[in-house]
Amino acid sequence: MKRLVDLIAALVGLVILAPVFAVIAAAIKLDSRGPVFYRGERVGQAGNPFLIFKFRTMVANASALGGGLTHRD
Repeated sequence: MKRLVDLIAALVGLVILAPVFAVIAAAIKLDSRGPVFYRGERVGQAGNPFLIFKFRTMVANASALGGGLTHRD
């Protein structure tokens, strides 16, 4: 039952926030070149890697440009 309530709440939240997400995506696309979303790999519980997706907040190729937090591996 809890799983069903969680799924319904998530769906309702996505529907309500969809216009906000569209405005954010348009602002990112108009402001700079490159993809709207950033895809990164993180290490989770027990060392298992997983992918995250979020709106891009840095330059498009920040990992190639350097910096300690964006360095590969």
